[in-house]
Amino acid sequence: MDDFEIRGTSLVRYRGSDPWPELPEGITEIADGALKDCRDLCGIVIPEGVTRIGAEAFQWCANLESVKAPASLVETGPDAFAGTPFYRYYDTNETDWRDDFLILGRVLFKARRNIREASIPDGVMSIAPDAFAGRVLLSRVDIPGSVRDIGWRAFSDCSALTKVHIPSGVRRLGWHCFKGCGRLAEVSFDEGVEEIENGIFASCRSIRYVNFPASLKKFPGWAFFGSNNVERVGFSGPIASMGERAFSGCENLRSVDFPAGLRKIGVDAFYSCICLESAMLPEGLSTIERRAFAGCRCIERAVIPETVTTLGDSVFSGCRLLREIDVPGGIGELPDDTFFGCDALERATVGEGIARIGSRAFGGCKRLQSLELPDSAVEVDDRAFKGDAALRRLRLSPMTREIGAEAFSGCRSLSDIELPAALERMGAGAFDGCEALSDEAGFVTLGSVCCGNITQDTDLRVPEGVRAVAPGAFREKQNLIFLTLPESVERV
Repeated sequence: MDDFEIRGTSLVRYRGSDPWPELPEGITEIADGALKDCRDLCGIVIPEGVTRIGAEAFQWCANLESVKAPASLVETGPDAFAGTPFYRYYDTNETDWRDDFLILGRVLFKARRNIREASIPDGVMSIAPDAFAGRVLLSRVDIPGSVRDIGWRAFSDCSALTKVHIPSGVRRLGWHCFKGCGRLAEVSFDEGVEEIENGIFASCRSIRYVNFPASLKKFPGWAFFGSNNVERVGFSGPIASMGERAFSGCENLRSVDFPAGLRKIGVDAFYSCICLESAMLPEGLSTIERRAFAGCRCIERAVIPETVTTLGDSVFSGCRLLREIDVPGGIGELPDDTFFGCDALERATVGEGIARIGSRAFGGCKRLQSLELPDSAVEVDDRAFKGDAALRRLRLSPMTREIGAEAFSGCRSLSDIELPAALERMGAGAFDGCEALSDEAGFVTLGSVCCGNITQDTDLRVPEGVRAVAPGAFREKQNLIFLTLPESVERV
């Protein structure tokens, strides 16, 4: 018994060299990696009462051929027997095969390579990881109500599979469970599934619609990644979170019924869903992570609820048809690139409580004409409004302390803006190319600050009354030979 490390009823490590060790009675679990890399091991009899074999439990046991499992066994983890001759042994030993299936205990470990239709026997409680993976002839599978768990990659790359129904007994679907099932077109769920792991329908290019049951509380990452024919997804009940890249690259996705109870949308969740038409997000949502809707160029309507307190960078970047947006003040700051490249954006409001307008937050919003920043906004970052050619009026907070480099560069229609008395710093080229702010001589002067000149004259005379010359005011003036400053200038 000294060779076995037991914690409670779990066998956590075997350190012996016996080729046929007798496992202790009373254990209920062989833990993750418990007999990993035991190269002397040839066979094992798992005692009655064991219900679970953990991930990588027998991995790299290079001589392990024979495994006898009890009726109590209901679950095996990923790669439990990876790198062993275990499966090769059973390919020639028919003792534990039931028709087309290798079943040990109540776990279906493996299906035959040439299987075309699968009616899994009633009584099976778990489908092991990779059990049907790569069965390219499999076109139909019937999963009985006794099944509780479907493991990692269980049906991945079953390229002929067209239809699957998940019965009410199933509680968990493992990582990449149906990944790469290119002909899978019809998917249905009974109520009961509580957990779906990442990538379940990734690269399933024939799926168009799926409705998920109310029993599911979290939606996984990478769920439909690369499944570019998905058009609509529905949820029968509340979902707390949507994982990262859940729908990334779903080019035909047009509609998502965002469920009540949604609290978080993950990184790149809808990245480049180029046909998605709206993002009407529900009240109660608190977190939208970076690039969640970036590149969704057909979104025309979006709602950021007042409950949102965390907003990542570039959330709506490249949403070229988005026309209007209200930004709640609870997020604290408008992150970098939030609405960058939203060509059609005409109306926006920024709520009180926003302290910073991030770099390129509204950059390239070519149709935005007017905006009032709240009193709380003390910083306008570099290139925040760069290239907003239609912007005519912008109200800065009287408390604004900093305007970044090129903040309003290229805003050639801007004619109504005042520098606040609280301003402490202005970055280089903040008002480059602001033609509508220039006087007859081409000088852009705000209050007593000369911000630049839009001409390419060789001789420039800064107007009398100017007290300060802004950083970068005359940068890139390659033709400039003479520059005359008035006596009123106090700071350059």
